[in-house]
Amino acid sequence: MTGQQQVFNLPDVGEGLTEAEIVKWRVRPGDSVSVNQIIVEIETAKAVVELPCPYAGSIEALHVHEGEIVPVGSPIVTILVTAKTEDREPVLVGYGVKVDHEIRRRPRKTDVQQAQVAATATSARAKPLVRKLAKDLG
Repeated sequence: MTGQQQVFNLPDVGEGLTEAEIVKWRVRPGDSVSVNQIIVEIETAKAVVELPCPYAGSIEALHVHEGEIVPVGSPIVTILVTAKTEDREPVLVGYGVKVDHEIRRRPRKTDVQQAQVAATATSARAKPLVRKLAKDLG
């Protein structure tokens, strides 16, 4: 079955992190993968993280070797997508599914009434220390 090639770039897995080291590949070229299957372990300055695959298909190529340090946004693997399973399953943030139709939103309601805030007390009571401070400062 002929499919479409998708390149999976190293995502930003932590705020402010600019690179990560490839610790261990869990797949090899030719392996079949499903959406959210763990394909690689990476190590950042903060933690070791397992990355799930955002596509279903087969691994075409690994672009980096274990032990290499990769900048965020660089391609790490190419996947030959063989089915449109991404429409049925959740995917990794930043690799959302493509929508073929226009998304419609409900119109805003313009006649919404503002809630009236009822007064709970006629005057505020201040603690003695606050009253003394107010008196001293004028």
